[in-house]
This record gives sequence, C-alpha cells and structure tokens, in this order.
Amino acid sequence: MPATDPRFLAVAVLLACTGGQKNQSAGTINRPFIVDGARIEPDSLNEYLAARRGFTSRGGDMRCAYKPLGQGGTKVFVWAVCGELLAVDGQLVDGSGMSLPAAFEIEIDGGHSRVIGVEVPEDGNRYSASIRRIFPARTWSAIFANGGPNQPATGLGDYLRAQAAARFGLPPSAATASRLHAPPRSGLKRPIRDNSLERVASALRDSLGKAANPQVAFQKDSTHLLVQLATVAFPTVSESVLTAQATRIASFALRHYEKADQLDSVTCLIS
Repeated sequence: MPATDPRFLAVAVLLACTGGQKNQSAGTINRPFIVDGARIEPDSLNEYLAARRGFTSRGGDMRCAYKPLGQGGTKVFVWAVCGELLAVDGQLVDGSGMSLPAAFEIEIDGGHSRVIGVEVPEDGNRYSASIRRIFPARTWSAIFANGGPNQPATGLGDYLRAQAAARFGLPPSAATASRLHAPPRSGLKRPIRDNSLERVASALRDSLGKAANPQVAFQKDSTHLLVQLATVAFPTVSESVLTAQATRIASFALRHYEKADQLDSVTCLIS
C-alpha cells in the first residue's frame, strides 16, 4: 500500500526531551500546593496516589512523583509518574509503573490538610471526555501535550530512579545505568516473564476490537514502543482524522504500559 494512502500511517509520539528541558523542569517536581492557607505536603499526595491507584508486580513498593498542573478551590491537579523499583546485586531493577494526570480533593480542618480523594481519567474512547470532566480547561493543553516534546512527565522517571538509588544506598551511577527489567542472574531464583507488552495488546484489543489485531513490540530497543494495527479495523477517513486516531491510540498504549517512564517514543503503525 503506498505511503500516500491515508490508511497507511505511522505516528511517532516522542517522549524524550533535551537535557536542557529536563533541567528547567526539575524545580517543579513535587512542588507543594497551598490550599486555604494550608501547605499540602508532596508526600501526602504521592503516598495517597500510590496506595489508591498503584500496583506492583515484583513485590516492591510503588513510589510516585508529580509536577503541578494547577489548582482550584480544594482540588489540586498534577501529572504523576509512579514506579516500582528494586535493588538487586547493587543494581536497580524496574517493576510496574504508570504515568497519568490526577486530581486530588483536599480537606482543610483547623489549618491542617488531608487528602480525601483522587480521580484519574478513564481509558479508551472515554479518555478525552473524562479529562474535560475532571480537570479545568486551563490544564488541558499540558495534559494533552503528554507524549510530545513538552510533556509534563519529563524528568519524573529520572527523579524516581535517583531517589531509589539513594534509598537503597546505591551509588548515583545506578540511577543512570542501563535499565533492567529482570534481576541479574545472580539474584534470580527463577525466570521472570515480562508480560507488559501482552497486557498493552490485550487492553488495545478490548478497546478497539479484535479486528484491529494489535501487535505490540519494541523497535530498536526497549525505549521505543511499536504498536501495529490492522487497517481493516479503520474505515476510510481523511489523513488528519486517522492521524488523530493514531495519536490517541499511542497515548492509550503509553498509559497502559507499566514501564511508561522508561520510553523515549511510541510509534503507532496502521497498515
């Protein structure tokens, strides 16, 4: 099929930013909020999100970090990245992870703050509508920029790795070393099968239908995710409409990939 056919499309959602952009955004990580004169401690938000929405696959703890998106009344809005990191034989090993916007409800009593609720977007074709329902309009541009060069998640995964290295007493170089998705053999009691790609494909099948026949794999290395879909599942539409569909699908895959903070790009190929 020629590349000019609107049903043959590859959309790459780039996640990596330049080092300068990461440095500029580092100061916003875990910046505290002030609600009705009371300080909202970052730990209270991160721990609440990890406890209510987090999940683990390797028996570790899930830790979160966020960047503020805004606030209104007794609600605060963030983009958060959460990850499960373990230390095995002096190296960091990645477990489960998630990257998503979150809206926290804060209760103020006697000048003291307490997190009493958190809401996150729905999946699939309800994602955009739920963003507009949960979050104020002034945050939408930042939220929908995730997956692009100005994505709000930039730097959060690196921050969590640096914190984990310090927590486990590892040298700073452990945070920037090549990522491991399984423990080194000396620390491995039995083989661990990584089903994260299969779970993304399953979520795509549930959302798009079996006809889409989603195939999820890595291209080049584990920092570049490739999503391939059958063109038969998509009616003949304009290239702009199909581009928008592919971008939403790439973002959907990103949200369902447990190691989203480790990716540099997601490519959606419809052919």
